[in-house]
Amino acid sequence: MAELPDTAPFSADLFRQCGHELVDAIADFLAETPNRRLSPSVPLDRFFGGIIEDHPVPLKGEPAASLLRETADLLFKHSVLTAHPKFFGFINASAHPLGALADLLASAVNPNVAAPYIGPIASAIERQTVAWLGELTGFGENISGILTSGGSVANIMGVHVARTSKTTWDGRKQGMTRPEAQKLRVYATDQTHSWLGKAAHVLGFGSDGIHWIPTDGEQRMSTAALRAAVEEDRRNGLLPAIVVATCGTTSTGAIDPMGEMSEVCREADLWLHVDAAYGGLAAVVKDAPEDVRLLSKADSLAVDPHKWLYVPFEAGCLLTKTEAALLSSFREGSSYYGTAGDKGLPPPFRELGLQTSRGFRALKVWLCLRHLGKEKYTELIGKNIELAKHLFRLADASPKLEARTCSLSITTLRYVPEGLSQSAPGQSSYLDRLNERIVRELQTSGLSYPSHAQVAGDYVIRVCVVNFNTTERDIQDFARQVEAIGDRLHGSGVA
Repeated sequence: MAELPDTAPFSADLFRQCGHELVDAIADFLAETPNRRLSPSVPLDRFFGGIIEDHPVPLKGEPAASLLRETADLLFKHSVLTAHPKFFGFINASAHPLGALADLLASAVNPNVAAPYIGPIASAIERQTVAWLGELTGFGENISGILTSGGSVANIMGVHVARTSKTTWDGRKQGMTRPEAQKLRVYATDQTHSWLGKAAHVLGFGSDGIHWIPTDGEQRMSTAALRAAVEEDRRNGLLPAIVVATCGTTSTGAIDPMGEMSEVCREADLWLHVDAAYGGLAAVVKDAPEDVRLLSKADSLAVDPHKWLYVPFEAGCLLTKTEAALLSSFREGSSYYGTAGDKGLPPPFRELGLQTSRGFRALKVWLCLRHLGKEKYTELIGKNIELAKHLFRLADASPKLEARTCSLSITTLRYVPEGLSQSAPGQSSYLDRLNERIVRELQTSGLSYPSHAQVAGDYVIRVCVVNFNTTERDIQDFARQVEAIGDRLHGSGVA
């Protein structure tokens, strides 16, 4: 097709030509993804100042269609393909194609979801999306919330809401300047995601304000230790305020004991915030762990639709039991905001979170929920969990693999050569190096993409299944790849 000349403004015909060509290219890419190399063959240092050259801003423009062709080719060839059925690194779900089309539609209309008067339909859709997320996680009905860029921001905002709700002074006016502020204590374990460290810095209570609670053998918070820590801190004149639980830790998918922790919080008048960015949506599965079904015990909850709802980045969400908690934490008035408080309308989203101007990230979540429905999500999430269990069973049955942990859809394992005892002098560090080499080789080979974790001080291979394309065959292939690479590396003494 002949390329139309670029004009200003971008013409409807040019948009149509570029759009049709790009959608065709993306459709081919999605169809070919399972057979493509998973990771780039080019070393990382070639991308910076190499493939993407260092040069000033272009003086003259280039035709849009050829730019899109070139850029699509760059992305297709040089990306880590998170939609690939053997991508097991991080908690990075395969994105439903409908979500990509939703982002295109949202960007084209470009509503500002700051307030109903400027983004009426978008605000209404986000309100419904928040309610649906409350229902799916079991957090509750008639709750409040707001879509965010992801779990880190949702969790940081959640701790801010908790602090605002639990401080005995006017935090909006006096912040952390009061002497009591230095006594504020937040309780969490070392399995809590790194967002908590950022929250400590941004919100001003600092890392010294975190009281780290030990975990049990399953990397769950010890409620006995939590209760003892709260009592000890109170005896020492400190101000226990917030407990952070995790429903699905990043390393192993561990789930804190929600029921027991909520009881401690109720007795001690503490705010329970749950980071359920990964595990919260497992509540839809019928045989989900009991603690996943107790998320309604929390005061606030973070959940990521861009994880187990399979929507494209970015889409996180903060849920709270009352809208008043969000308003008291984020509402700021100014004359240039206009009539945001119209009678009969819900509060504007700019008063429920950090952002003023906000993109329409709820659309992809809303459309995917309507398209797939709760029953299909239950099936897909349940399948991911079963595949992780299948890998654990394969590792447990293999004489060369050591199954370590399995929770939600995360399994950890180690390659251990036959006849090699980890307890022998020097063997533990050798196995760490060997398994690290296996992970690196898998990631760079393009065959599969696991990550790693530390379990009981050991380096382990970590597999997270949050991909609706992954099959039992993919899991079996992965186990064989680990064994084959491990055999070769160990036999050659490379590690």
